[in-house]
Amino acid sequence: MIFPTVARSRRREEADRLPCGRVRLLTSAATPREVPQVSSPASSRGVSPRVGTGGETPPELAGEDACGTKSPPFPRIEALSFSLCLPVLLLVLLTACSPSKFPEPPKPAAPAPAATNAPPAAQALFDRTVKEFHLPSAEASGARRKELLAQAAAGYEQLLREHPTHTKLCAQALRSLANIRATEGRLDDAISLHASVAQRYPSEEWEVLQSWKSAADLLADAQRTAEAAPFYRQIIERFDRTNAAPVVQIIVRSARKRLATPRRRPRRFWAAGM
Repeated sequence: MIFPTVARSRRREEADRLPCGRVRLLTSAATPREVPQVSSPASSRGVSPRVGTGGETPPELAGEDACGTKSPPFPRIEALSFSLCLPVLLLVLLTACSPSKFPEPPKPAAPAPAATNAPPAAQALFDRTVKEFHLPSAEASGARRKELLAQAAAGYEQLLREHPTHTKLCAQALRSLANIRATEGRLDDAISLHASVAQRYPSEEWEVLQSWKSAADLLADAQRTAEAAPFYRQIIERFDRTNAAPVVQIIVRSARKRLATPRRRPRRFWAAGM
């Protein structure tokens, strides 16, 4: 039987021969099973002495290695890993469960519909005036025709008054109103209205061309060729283009012919004395 004192001295001798890095592993492996002692000075400090140590606390438990260097006790790897991972897990859970701190970017607004030249109310008024009054007046006669022309003129005037910014419909309404005045025999009013189309709505080229042509033809048919000539010249100066539409080119050629060969008043032969 080996006494505790002899066993302790052998372990110390073996520890002195080995490097300090391997002392802890060997001493822990050679230490016999721990048995708590009832009466021991180390038990009062909360440390259980080992059997055969004589009540002395082992160096690794007292914070002292086999070489005599004091160092803090090393925590277990499992406890260290759990203590490091726990805050990370809590942070992930809090981030996932908490509402987002950054609001979602606002969705882009739907593009506004493009503004049309003719709103529904103006277009409905124009269509109603044309279909219910102006077109039927061409087939009517007498008082009924006068009534339809008056109603058509009132509709065009209402459109010009209530929707002055919608140039396309207004130019059409103004030209149609001039045609009504010509049908009623009010030639000067018709010429004035035709001329105002280019003044009020210069960007509406088709309506301007039609108005100038109508004014020039009305004056030429009334044997007022000197007054018709400026309208024909304006047509040629503005619309004589190489890339013009075929219908525009026809109107331009007609204006050239009217200027070249003005219409003369036909001679009337009176049969008096014949």
